[in-house]
Amino acid sequence: MEYNKLNIADLFPDDHSSYPFETQIHLSEYLSQLNNMDKKACYIAKKHLGSSYDILRSNGFIAYLQKKQK
Repeated sequence: MEYNKLNIADLFPDDHSSYPFETQIHLSEYLSQLNNMDKKACYIAKKHLGSSYDILRSNGFIAYLQKKQK
């Protein structure tokens, strides 16, 4: 995969449709605001760590939610 052509759909967890609607919205907003380097890191983590990677528990997503709540 060419990392410069990553889109948000490549970054969503495979089971994201089972998440509550509000969580899906937050996840979509979070992934949309990532820069290219962060998108690459997210994609690599998803591919290499597989099911042990949980974006909802990642430091970046947690920080995004905390910043959004302020």
